Amino acid sequence: MVAEAGVDLIDISGGLQGSGRGRNLGQGYFAPLSHAIKEVADVPITGTGGVVSPEVAKSIVREGKADLVGIGRALLAGPNWAVATFQVLTG
Repeated sequence: MVAEAGVDLIDISGGLQGSGRGRNLGQGYFAPLSHAIKEVADVPITGTGGVVSPEVAKSIVREGKADLVGIGRALLAGPNWAVATFQVLTG
């Protein structure tokens, strides 16, 4: 229904309230939710949840838990994250 309504992408996130601040949930803590929605949705899904490691981002996509990975906080903390990630993933 969302694709028919014109939705191009679903971003699975909980914002600051859903992140479990103060708890160690590990990277990609919304991956189970994005995976469940990806199983039934006909649009690309973005997963989020404290992802700072390029390897974790890559595994979330490779394992089919999301089509894209949100890395906003990683980019704020390290503006060269994308360059470093490209080197890690292609090096």
